[in-house]
Amino acid sequence: MQENVFRFAVQIKAGRTVLGWSQTELAKRAGIARPTVARIESFSMQPKLDTAEKIKDALRKSGVEFSDHHPERGFTMVVKNVALQPQFDEMNRKEIEAPKKVMEQISGLMNKGE
Repeated sequence: MQENVFRFAVQIKAGRTVLGWSQTELAKRAGIARPTVARIESFSMQPKLDTAEKIKDALRKSGVEFSDHHPERGFTMVVKNVALQPQFDEMNRKEIEAPKKVMEQISGLMNKGE
């Protein structure tokens, strides 16, 4: 398999992982079939140019871009804030919920003691 095909497969899996997407989610956003994503990521298929562009576009719209050959024979992944916002929102939600749960438990214990 050509090096650039291998690199592309690694890139899309890395981008998917950062975004918290399944293969199904990437396929849906790119307008392609899920088995196509699976075959590309497993190095069993070289994507057509239009398929690769659809995948890159879906990742780009969500804040993930790649720059090839930096470092040499590698790639650089650029992740914009927008790509991580859902994860930040979830972390904030959990930080807010945890103290609420503790207070509810304390309140419940206090009510039982009355």
